[in-house]
Amino acid sequence: MYGLTLERSLEAVWIWRVTVHPRIRLFLWKVAWDRLPTLSLLIKRGIELPAACLVCGLEDETTEHALIYCPRACLIWRMAGYPPWGVSYGSWPSPFPDAICQSSSEGSKWGDKLAYIAYQIWLSNNSLIFEDGVVPAC
Repeated sequence: MYGLTLERSLEAVWIWRVTVHPRIRLFLWKVAWDRLPTLSLLIKRGIELPAACLVCGLEDETTEHALIYCPRACLIWRMAGYPPWGVSYGSWPSPFPDAICQSSSEGSKWGDKLAYIAYQIWLSNNSLIFEDGVVPAC
C-alpha cells in the first residue's frame, strides 16, 4: 500500500491533478485534511450531536466510516464493482485517497472514478439525512 504521508497531505498537489469537477477536488481536499464535516469532527468543534453514524448507527461517523466502512458505503462500493477495502479498520488514511493519488500520478482515470463514487456516497448520505429526513435501515 502507498501511505499518504504527512508531506503529501500538506502539499496536496495530487488533488489538483485529478481531472474531476472542482467540487470534487474540494471534497478530496477535505478528505485529505480530515475536514469533511462528519459528526466526529463537528463534536470536536464543540457542537453537541450524537457521535453514531446516522445512516447505520453502528460506529461513530468519521470520514473513514462514512466513505468506506459504513455498511451502506460498502454496498455502494460493491455495486460499483470495487471490492471492500483490504485494510483493517482504523488504518486511516485509507487506500481511498492513496488510490486516487497514485492514479493521478500514473495518468490513469480509475482514481477519478473512485473520487466520483466517494463524493456520491457523501452526497447520498447527506440527502438521506437532511432532505428526506429518513434514514433507511441497513
